Amino acid sequence: MPSLWGIGDLGSSAYHFVDFLAETNQSLWQVLPLNPVGPGDSPYQSSSVFAGNPLLISVDRLLEEGLLQEEQVKKALLKASEKISDPDFEGLKRLKENLLRQAYSVFQTVIKKQRSKAVSNLAIASASNSAVKLGSENSTYLTLSKYEEFIERHSGWLKDFALFQALKKKFNGVPWFEWDEEIAMRDPEKLKECAESLISEIEFNQFVQYTFYFQWQELKAYASLNNIQIIGDMPLYVASDSCDVWVNRKFFKLDERGKPSKVAGVPPDYFSKTGQLWDNPVYNWEALAASDYVWWKKRLKHSLSIFDYVRVDHFRGLEAYWEIDAEEETAINGRWLKGPGKRFMESLISEFGELPLIAEDLGVITPEVDSLRQIFGLPGMKVVQFTPLHEVADLEPQFIYYSGTHDNNTLLGWRILQMQSDLVGETEEIKIRQECRCLIEEMYEGSAAWVIIPLQDILGLGDEARMNTPGTVGDNWSWQAPSELLTDDVKEWLKSLTLRAQRNL
Repeated sequence: MPSLWGIGDLGSSAYHFVDFLAETNQSLWQVLPLNPVGPGDSPYQSSSVFAGNPLLISVDRLLEEGLLQEEQVKKALLKASEKISDPDFEGLKRLKENLLRQAYSVFQTVIKKQRSKAVSNLAIASASNSAVKLGSENSTYLTLSKYEEFIERHSGWLKDFALFQALKKKFNGVPWFEWDEEIAMRDPEKLKECAESLISEIEFNQFVQYTFYFQWQELKAYASLNNIQIIGDMPLYVASDSCDVWVNRKFFKLDERGKPSKVAGVPPDYFSKTGQLWDNPVYNWEALAASDYVWWKKRLKHSLSIFDYVRVDHFRGLEAYWEIDAEEETAINGRWLKGPGKRFMESLISEFGELPLIAEDLGVITPEVDSLRQIFGLPGMKVVQFTPLHEVADLEPQFIYYSGTHDNNTLLGWRILQMQSDLVGETEEIKIRQECRCLIEEMYEGSAAWVIIPLQDILGLGDEARMNTPGTVGDNWSWQAPSELLTDDVKEWLKSLTLRAQRNL
């Protein structure tokens, strides 16, 4: 979602998008992972599968809560506008972090006073001696009890993550397996010493997570009020340089220093002739099974607390996964190994009962993968770019039909490429755009249980709006939705299509 800060956030533009969905009678909003982004700004290489992305925090909401003052925000906006026109995304990140640190300073003052005086409504004088109210009588954000409740409820991951982030800053951002050995290997005495010396940074990181989840739950509640359910995304694998691996080394295949010895990926496929080498460590499924998959259960419980449904990315890796030696330069020389399969799924069912999961089962799928999905009643995915309409007509309706995913070209970009011509003129492009719209209409009117269309396809955008090209770094994950394109004509078309196809029932 666009914002004045050059980085999409959980502020007004996100609420306006929920309004757009409600006005057009949509009922599902699927999002990419909301975790902190990793190298190349990828949400699939995060420092934590539990933490929220600080860049998504709305500055405007911090202003409304009284944690920032108007003068601070105005000055920052001027800097932001300069960096947007530059463009300087790294500078925008630093700017946002500085604002969060300023907000934390005020938050700290409020919480300390509440701890000592048990006062819920406070006022401080601004530089101009005018009073700034910190939270209203109805506000829960600046309430000590809510903050401490959050810290306690998320203690299973938050304490470690806050320390991890503080150590990353201390060691200038290098991977955790390059830290001092005692800290990398989590010597208890050394960690205690670090926690004491880095307490201020640790508490800042806790504040950031509290702020993110407060804003996210507010947005989710607003979506629910408008009958919009949110589908989250759970990457199967985690980043090697993550808090998850640092804290749970025994659950991954690592060398003696903590670097991956085996990494994940897929063999040569539609997307790449050399396969995809992901650099994520593969799981030690034997160790996970011995623990009754305790880490996975914590992860799923967390995801189900913030989403209505969860898409399991690379579901086929639970049946069999492609393992590659870490020193390989491509994914060609890997091997298939059996995944945890039925035993893993049965353990999750025993813990959670019915699972509101979606199996991402794209690519080369074996009968064994289909069988695993069907045994546990999980809907799979079909993409019209790979599985055209005539091929799904006779399928059971228990699948979700997509016009594309974050890894595909847009529908328009894909159709233009199919023309095998560099000379697609404006008139011809308009015609192709209309053909794409007709294809979306046919998908809505088809038999699939759910139909999900990337916003780029709803807006009829070309390959310039592509989100990600697998196997590449750079120029990914940066597309933002131009709000001026969410026109009345688009709304009217989408609403009438939904009503005609009876997908609003």
